[in-house]
Amino acid sequence: KVLQDITANLPEDKFDITVLTFIKDEDFYSHYKKNIRYIYLYEKCMMPEENQSLPLKCINRLKRVQRDRIINRIINNASFDIAVSIKEGGAMKYVAGLKAARRVAWIHTDYSVLHWSAGCFSCDADELECMKCFDKVVCVSHNVMNNVKKYVGDSGNMCVLENPIDERDIMRKAQEKQNIAARPDGRLLFVTVGRLCKEKGYDMLIDACARLNAMHMADMYELWIVGGGELEQELKSQLARCNVKNVRMLGKQDNPYKFLKEADWFVSSSRAEGYAIAPQEAAILGIPIIATDCSGVRELLGDSEYGIVIESSTDAICNAMKKVLDEPEYHEEYAALIGERSKAIKLEVRMKAIENCLV
Repeated sequence: KVLQDITANLPEDKFDITVLTFIKDEDFYSHYKKNIRYIYLYEKCMMPEENQSLPLKCINRLKRVQRDRIINRIINNASFDIAVSIKEGGAMKYVAGLKAARRVAWIHTDYSVLHWSAGCFSCDADELECMKCFDKVVCVSHNVMNNVKKYVGDSGNMCVLENPIDERDIMRKAQEKQNIAARPDGRLLFVTVGRLCKEKGYDMLIDACARLNAMHMADMYELWIVGGGELEQELKSQLARCNVKNVRMLGKQDNPYKFLKEADWFVSSSRAEGYAIAPQEAAILGIPIIATDCSGVRELLGDSEYGIVIESSTDAICNAMKKVLDEPEYHEEYAALIGERSKAIKLEVRMKAIENCLV
């Protein structure tokens, strides 16, 4: 999503853009402008080699070698002014080896919670040396940058730039009607938006709802979970096992904003974030926020000045939801505060900073 927003808003008269992905995106041009060139390394993600027969393993290795040679020939013969790695890990390692007058890399992850990129390097020193191959390493929050320095080291070229968010596009899409879920009458509506993966903490959120329901509060609220991902079936099983019937899983949506706008409260239950996009999108729509204290949350909400910041645990999520259910006046108070805070989220300002970093 960050790459989509950056490429969509860079001036076409200044930037001629090519996007390279490891795996082919069949829907690439439904998300990107038609003037952007697109190349990819592999048609699809191959099954692990231990699950392949010997003949299939040999064929796939040969295909991979041939494809790598073709792509490397295309890349090496091209003349790039700027090479950008939009993500840490393998992408950064790959872009570090490209020929370009200038290289810029992005780091989105809080290494104190999830240093997944370590698996792409032989050691932390190897990752640090890779970072030094770039003119700039962009961290999406101060907390992300501080923890990269703590766990990997200071490459001497890091800066902080906030992810671009197109507030006008969000407001426009939020006006679209949806006919999938009817807003509950007389009950508070919590909404969360995100990929169904462990980092988002939806298992804790469902457990929190189960505890609220055990307190006989099930008829006071409803929760919508908007998103798809690898834990979808596991979370549905958890809902059935806990007999939680006032939580609706709405699946992956091309336009989540038409569901988000219905919310009384947005809930972020994440275990780890770099600088979460969804809470900022909720802020743009003027929706009060309950968010676990992950990287970047306090940069948006302060010390609960503009939203309710809690620790990342089932107890804390349950207590915060109970608090706003028991005391409805919090909604009006925090709606006004987040409406004021959202004025600082400006696409033009963030894109200008990114453009200056690239050139």
